[in-house]
Amino acid sequence: MNTFTVISTVFGLVMTAFVIWLTIRANHNAKTAPFDERQAALRMELRARLNSQFRLVRAVDNMDRGLLPGSPVEADLDELRTYLNAKKHRFMVPTPEQIEVVIKSIDSALAALAVAHHPPRNDTAYIPHVDEIKCNVLRPWLEKALADINVLLDGLAAIERQPVSVRRQIKLFAALNPENQTPIEV
Repeated sequence: MNTFTVISTVFGLVMTAFVIWLTIRANHNAKTAPFDERQAALRMELRARLNSQFRLVRAVDNMDRGLLPGSPVEADLDELRTYLNAKKHRFMVPTPEQIEVVIKSIDSALAALAVAHHPPRNDTAYIPHVDEIKCNVLRPWLEKALADINVLLDGLAAIERQPVSVRRQIKLFAALNPENQTPIEV
């Protein structure tokens, strides 16, 4: 064995050890998400805004008794929609496309609420159970908006509990992907 062979062998072993160490380090970095102060602050603000939708939860529960949601529910949803429209491009996770799905479900819920609150122009106001009929028609849109908000809340809570990689964070919100949405049929 000459010196070149020995040096080449040692250099190869050192390079192999270095590559193994880099692989282990990259795997570790992939499993733990880097902490981004700005994203954490945005997520906390989003979570606070989503938690303020308690009236929507009560409105969906009260629809079983035939009670239409009031204007505070509409105002809360409109405020949340405005906030999400303004901030959707600042989030890395959930992605802007996923936030857009939530905005669309809130828009459809607001449209259904507007129809339900519109005064009738004929004798339908005198039908005995008109509010129950309106509730049954309105329920799918409000439940869809509430379900999308709950997906956001659950994903944000999971990210706060344990930092995960960006890919896993996006998977937490997979239910909000446009291809996973089913249209509401009445």
